[in-house]
Amino acid sequence: MVVMSGEWGPAGDRGAGASSLVSMSSGELPRGDRFDWYVELVRESIAPFSLSSAHAHGFKARVAAVDLGSVQMTHFVFEPLRAARTLRHIRRSDPETYQLALVGGSPMSVRQCGNDAEVDTGSLVFFDTSHPLDAFVPDEHGQGRVTLLRIPKQAFPLPAGQADRVLSRRLTPDGVSGAVLCQYLTTIRDRATDLARASVIGSERSRSISPPRSSPSMLTPGICYRRSPASRSCAHRSTPT
Repeated sequence: MVVMSGEWGPAGDRGAGASSLVSMSSGELPRGDRFDWYVELVRESIAPFSLSSAHAHGFKARVAAVDLGSVQMTHFVFEPLRAARTLRHIRRSDPETYQLALVGGSPMSVRQCGNDAEVDTGSLVFFDTSHPLDAFVPDEHGQGRVTLLRIPKQAFPLPAGQADRVLSRRLTPDGVSGAVLCQYLTTIRDRATDLARASVIGSERSRSISPPRSSPSMLTPGICYRRSPASRSCAHRSTPT
């Protein structure tokens, strides 16, 4: 069950842009159903994970997503939790994507491919759905807030070996590259409604000057991923299931 909200603008303002902008909240669900709803939402929007939280009953979460064509951005607000993606999860389903996360609420701890990162508010971290991952958002600092850019591996400009070297490492926002990435993510997050409207206007203009043609489906609350029969593992690393 998906509950739509107006987190990124009133529902009436989204109009035809609703196909490229989706906003969801656990607030209108029964308290006992909220955590299961969020687990399923993470599975659909990122990949399968095992989630646990001391706040599972009555779990509070909001999620908003915008489709940018070859990449998608999702903004999560959620109660403190622990997340684990194991080899079993990867064998079951791997969308084969990289995820660039901007942490905006509680700091979080991340471990992947033997790298441990303590990611504080305002910093970035990079991870890969094809490797086991552990992430933890503690209770001490309130809700987690993460803006996540999902990038298909075939669209990523670096070879896998180079990308693996920065997995689960805190990426500082102080340098030029970090500042540009942070500004990019925050601008999309804060101007998502405008982007959705612009997408609709552009589509209408395109249809007015060219014959109709088929196009990839836009982001919807239920996302179908390509499944992979087997996982990849980090070179010379061994990770328990």
